[in-house]
Amino acid sequence: MSKRKTKALFSVISTEEGLAAAANRYVELSLDFAGRKAAHDKRIAELNAAFDAETSDQVSEINGLINSAQLYCESHRELFPDDQRSREFRNARVGFRWNPYKVEKRLTKDTWDAIGERLSELPWGEQYVTYKPPVVNKDLLRDHQAEITEQQQRQAGIEFVKGETFYIDPAFDTVARVAKEAA
Repeated sequence: MSKRKTKALFSVISTEEGLAAAANRYVELSLDFAGRKAAHDKRIAELNAAFDAETSDQVSEINGLINSAQLYCESHRELFPDDQRSREFRNARVGFRWNPYKVEKRLTKDTWDAIGERLSELPWGEQYVTYKPPVVNKDLLRDHQAEITEQQQRQAGIEFVKGETFYIDPAFDTVARVAKEAA
C-alpha cells in the first residue's frame, strides 16, 4: 500500500473576484467533503449495527459467564489459599486484581468543596488543596496516603478505598492460537 502525499493548495487572493472564487470553491469542497463524511459515517454505523446484531448473543453469554464465575469466586474464597489472588486452570487464570487506591468521601452527603475547605483549615491539609475555588488534589493525597493517619482522614472526611476487579484471562497459548488463526 503506497502512501499518497497530499499537498495544500492555495493561491494568493489579490482581487474581490478572486475572493469570491475562493469562497465558492471552499463551499463546493466543504459540501462534497461533508457528504462523503456522512456516507462514511453511515457505513461505519451500519457495520457497527451488523456486528452488534451478530454478536449480541455471544456478548450476553460472555457477560453471564463472567458474572456467574465472579459470584462463585466471591462466595468461595477458599479457592485462593495462602492469600493467593488467582487460580490457574487449563485455558485461563481466574482471580481478583487490586485496583489502585482512590480518595472517596467518607460521608455520602459531604461535598468535595466542603472537604477542600476542611483540609485547608487543618495544619497538615493545606498542601492537598488548590484554590479558586479550593479543589482537593486527590492524586497528591493518594501519593501521601501512608503519611495520613486514620484520625486525620476522619478529620478531613475522606478515606482511602481500594477495590478489586474480577478477571478471567485466557492462557497465553490460547490467545496466540486464536491470534494466529485470525491473521
